[in-house]
Amino acid sequence: MQKEHAYTIRVVAEQSGLSQHIIRMWERRYTAVNPKRTETNRRLYSAQDIEKLRLLRVATAAGHNISRIAHLSIVELRDITSRLSTDKTPIGGVEVLSQRTNWAGAEEFLHKSLQCVERFNDRELRKILLQASVHLSLPDLMDKLIAPFMMKVGENWQNGSFRIAHEHLATAVVKWFLAHLRSADDSAGFSPAAIVATPAGQLHEIGALMASMTAMSEGWNTVYLGTDLPVQEIALAALEKKARAILLSLIYPVDDPFMADEIQKLSGLLHDKTTIIVGGQAAKAYKNKLSSSRTIVLESLSEFREQLRELRQQIQP
Repeated sequence: MQKEHAYTIRVVAEQSGLSQHIIRMWERRYTAVNPKRTETNRRLYSAQDIEKLRLLRVATAAGHNISRIAHLSIVELRDITSRLSTDKTPIGGVEVLSQRTNWAGAEEFLHKSLQCVERFNDRELRKILLQASVHLSLPDLMDKLIAPFMMKVGENWQNGSFRIAHEHLATAVVKWFLAHLRSADDSAGFSPAAIVATPAGQLHEIGALMASMTAMSEGWNTVYLGTDLPVQEIALAALEKKARAILLSLIYPVDDPFMADEIQKLSGLLHDKTTIIVGGQAAKAYKNKLSSSRTIVLESLSEFREQLRELRQQIQP
């Protein structure tokens, strides 16, 4: 006889088609499901929870607002989803595909997101990113949508296709979106701590926010400090939180003559067991100066994710 609540959030994510982050968000904000908790605060879900989340995913993909349908019963949600058309359904001027026709993937979201920027349509851009967060796993959301989206916006600005106003709109919406995702996470628990920031002189925030989200998805308890911080302040937070990792994002400028020295200074202020991971578009410019047993310089999100997994395995009791 199977226990009523026997499924971990990883299994629920696989069977419902939702990311673990979205499941936590819908649980916390809308009480869509109510999992049991183990003595170690681990979530356990029932088969009914899985079905309800699957139905909610289908319904929201067709345009229903999660805040309006999260409280509905499985029977009521079945009724809603049974009446959905397999055709494209326009929602607020954006074509959204129902579950049965499926999304074309991250490329479709990317294309529509760039169209919204071109038209200065920030509201529709928010809708598209929220839809993407339902349909894509968090790694795909970061690697295949947000990162290439911001890169393409930058390229379009440099070649004259976009104005500076386009770039500012895209940055503002993506910052809102990533902050929205962060605010819904309550999975810190007993996870190792990681401090996320940009050093003094680094004002671009998107890379740091993406690093924070990626670390959270890999089971880290992230403390986000923001941008343009002296290394002494970063070290203070790391020592207070007993952080096992510091995640630094370097975007621009790429030729700061003091940056390598500042990060080396940071290394000297930390506990011996704390690792500094440096990423971002400008990181490779400092790679030769920063490589050490305490500092790791990475050039892609996939490398960053793999390093976080390896480091977390090393520090598990």
